[in-house]
Amino acid sequence: NSSEAAVDKNALPEFKIKEAPVAEQNIIPGYYVVISSDSSRTESVKIKKIIDENGIDCNLGYNGANGKYYVFTKNYPDKSDARTELERLQKAGLKDAQIIKFE
Repeated sequence: NSSEAAVDKNALPEFKIKEAPVAEQNIIPGYYVVISSDSSRTESVKIKKIIDENGIDCNLGYNGANGKYYVFTKNYPDKSDARTELERLQKAGLKDAQIIKFE
């Protein structure tokens, strides 16, 4: 029928899926295994999502004292536990990961 509108069968559908907001964790005293730090929340959220997509569970934290956002896996009361986590991340290819102590 010639009255049908032309449809591009190769066009990608447009999905309007809202993303869940990324929750921030409070930075409390301890040793943190930090993957990334930045003053931009937007950049930190992007990095967190990339790390999550690669199968490494991580969190976003904000330190009001210095105005920085941190992407970290966990915090530990003991530095030796944090070192074990750091070694695991470095073996996974996250060479820039580091331990940061927050007071």
